[in-house]
Amino acid sequence: MDQYTAQSSGVSLQKEPPGPLEKGAEPTGVQILAAIESSQQAMQTQIAAISVDVSLLHADLRVVAERSVATEKQVTCLQSEMDMLKASVAILEAKTHKLEARVKDTEAKLKVLHACHMHFFPSPEAAWDWLERNGVAGMPDFLVGESGRRPRGTAEVHNAARRSTRKRRAGQGSRVIIRTAP
Repeated sequence: MDQYTAQSSGVSLQKEPPGPLEKGAEPTGVQILAAIESSQQAMQTQIAAISVDVSLLHADLRVVAERSVATEKQVTCLQSEMDMLKASVAILEAKTHKLEARVKDTEAKLKVLHACHMHFFPSPEAAWDWLERNGVAGMPDFLVGESGRRPRGTAEVHNAARRSTRKRRAGQGSRVIIRTAP
């Protein structure tokens, strides 16, 4: 209250607000009331400022809580993605081991084919001896003869073809197709 007004017979008289207390003077009741009111206004201003600060802190806490929840979700997603990546790596390692085994098998087969087709051995026995010396395993079926020990020679193939042709001409037996190496 900045002004004090007294109402009497319809005329308003204005008094000046009380000034500061002088040393040694006793305060009047009006001065005490004015001091109490000003301190109340200052306290209300401080309370309003504190309530604004508290509301801002609450908003900050809400933002931090939302961010922590989002971060936890991201961590969970990242962990599941890492688990999936580990499973994929394990699958790829298994496939790599299979491919390495196939490469070794293919190298052995290529060695056999190289020995049989690129080298001109005087006889199938010479080719077999060369293969035994070089330790090549997994011989193709078309290289193994009826005995299962020596490679099938060209004479053996031709004789089987001749026998089937004779039987067919004579009307005995069915047609036999013999497949040989390319």
